[in-house]
Amino acid sequence: MYNQTVVEDPHGLNFKDPEMVERDIHDDMENFDDGNEEPDKSDSIKNDPSFSENLKKLSFWEEQVQVKKGMEEKQNFVFIKCMKCATETVAGLLRRFSFTRHLDVVLPRHNNIYLGWPYLMVQEDFRMGNSKFNCLMEHSIYNRSIMKPLFHDDVKFISIIREPWAHFLSTFKYFNVKNIVKMKENDLISSYLTNIEKYETIYKSHKSAKLRYCIPDGFSVTKNLLSHCLGMPLGFPSEREDISGSGEKVTNYIHQLDKEMDLVMIMEYFHESLVLLKRVMGWSFLDIIYRKVNVGHYHYNTSAVDKERHRLWSNIDYQLYEHFNQTFWNKVKTQGEAFTQEVRLFKSIIHDIDQFCKSVNATKLPNPGNVTRQSFTIEASDFDGGFTISALECGLLEEPLLPLLQTRFALRHGKDTEYKRTC
Repeated sequence: MYNQTVVEDPHGLNFKDPEMVERDIHDDMENFDDGNEEPDKSDSIKNDPSFSENLKKLSFWEEQVQVKKGMEEKQNFVFIKCMKCATETVAGLLRRFSFTRHLDVVLPRHNNIYLGWPYLMVQEDFRMGNSKFNCLMEHSIYNRSIMKPLFHDDVKFISIIREPWAHFLSTFKYFNVKNIVKMKENDLISSYLTNIEKYETIYKSHKSAKLRYCIPDGFSVTKNLLSHCLGMPLGFPSEREDISGSGEKVTNYIHQLDKEMDLVMIMEYFHESLVLLKRVMGWSFLDIIYRKVNVGHYHYNTSAVDKERHRLWSNIDYQLYEHFNQTFWNKVKTQGEAFTQEVRLFKSIIHDIDQFCKSVNATKLPNPGNVTRQSFTIEASDFDGGFTISALECGLLEEPLLPLLQTRFALRHGKDTEYKRTC
C-alpha cells in the first residue's frame, strides 16, 4: 500500500512512447485539473438583468479586443469534452478563439451548459441559427452522423483524453461518489473497487438521483466514461446498443474513431498537445495561451491491486487510451526535431504570461478603473510571428465566455426559450 496525493495534473504520468523517452519534451509536474439577422431588441431581452449585464461585458470586449487573424488559420472545429481531462481549460481557449472571430457556435439552450450530455445530442439541445455552424466546444457525446451535417465541410474533430486510473480518481472526487454511496471506510478507493457492483448500484439508483448533479439514473461515472464521451455505444441509455461484450466490435470502433478524429490530445502531455493543435489548425501561440481552471486537489490511499481492479472494471477506456497515446506520439514523430523546440518555447511563453497577468491583477479586469497600460511582448520566432498581450487581455483569459457567446447569439437570432433535458 502506498500513499497517493493527487493534483489534477496533465503532466505527471509517464505514458510516453518508449522511443521518445530520451527526447526532453515531457512536462514537469504542473497543477491542472479547462448569423446575419438584425439584433432582437424586444423588451423581454432588454429587461432581463442577467442579459443586460452580459450585454455590457460583450460590448466592452468587442470594443477592446482586436485579433490578428492568421492567413492559414482553420476556423471550423468540433471539440469533444471528455469529463475531467483538462477540457474546461481547452474549451476556454476555444471559446476565446470563436468569440474574438465572431464565429457561429453550437450553444446549449437557454442557460444550460450541456449539449445533451450524457445523451446523444438532438436538435432540441442546441440553439438553431440560420446557417451552418463553425464550432462546438461544450459538453456533448461524439456522433459523426449527428454532428457533421451541422458544420462546414472542412470541420476538424478534436478531443482530449486522460490516463484512465488518474481519470477515475478525479471523477470519483468530482462526482461526489463517496458521499452519494455513503462510504465511511478509511481506504475509500480500495473499498469501492472491492465492492464496486454494490456501490455502482447505489450511485446509479433513482433513490440517489437528488444527490447527484446532472447525472441521470443508470449512468456510470466510473466505468469507461472516456469511451462513452467519444460515442462508443455501451448500453446507455438502455435502448442503445452495448458493444462492451465484443472485443472485436470495441477494437473496430476505436480504429474507426481514429480515422474520424483529426486530433486526440493527451492530457498528460498538455503543452505538446496544444502545439499539435496549433499546427493542425494553422493557429498562433496567442490562440492557444491559457490560464488554468478547475484545479483539483485530493488525497487517496491506493495500491497496485486497486489499479488492476480498475483496469478490469474500465478496461475499454484503457484500450482507448493506449491506442490514442500511441497515435499521439506517432503524430509527434512526424513533426520533426523542431517540434521539441516549439514545445519548450510555448512552455516558457505560458510561464511568462502567467507571471505578467498575476502582476497586473487580472482578476479585477475588465473594470475600467483597474485597467492599466502595461503590456507584455512575445518576440517573433521560427514558430510564430510574435504578439503583445495587454493587461486588459489578461482579463479576457479569465472571463467566462459561454454567457457572452449566448448573449451574442440572442442578439443575432433572438432570445432562446427555456428547455431542459439535461444540465
